[in-house]
Amino acid sequence: MADVENEDIITFMAKYANGAVGTIAASRVATGRKNYLAYEIQGTEGSVFYDLERMGEVQVYLKSDDEVDRGFRTVLLNPKHKGYSAFQPAGGISIAYNDMKILEVHELFAALTKGEEYACDFEFGYKIDRTVGAILKSAKTNEWVKVK
Repeated sequence: MADVENEDIITFMAKYANGAVGTIAASRVATGRKNYLAYEIQGTEGSVFYDLERMGEVQVYLKSDDEVDRGFRTVLLNPKHKGYSAFQPAGGISIAYNDMKILEVHELFAALTKGEEYACDFEFGYKIDRTVGAILKSAKTNEWVKVK
């Protein structure tokens, strides 16, 4: 077995300005998962869960649902969701990873050629870079580090 020369796993906690807390974890060597990039957002009125391995669906929980039926339900992506109809005519037919990349490039080109908004701009990249810097500093100091 070869020596490990880089970090293979990371787990960290986050506190957000609005009071929300989160945990973020990643591993490039964990076994069993193929492309498990998932997130879950839990709120006081409901929760949403998304997993890239099941990219054609989103799990949604709403506190307002009738208590007898309350629980996570699967929402299948469909032509009413932005970009989906360019690939599939009906809900429940999965679009694939490459289709998602085409949609991302389409959004980027629309931003460049039509001046439309795009989430991943240089300011967004700068925020990510500052966040990574704060995580690295926190790992060295074992203290909370505010992202500025």
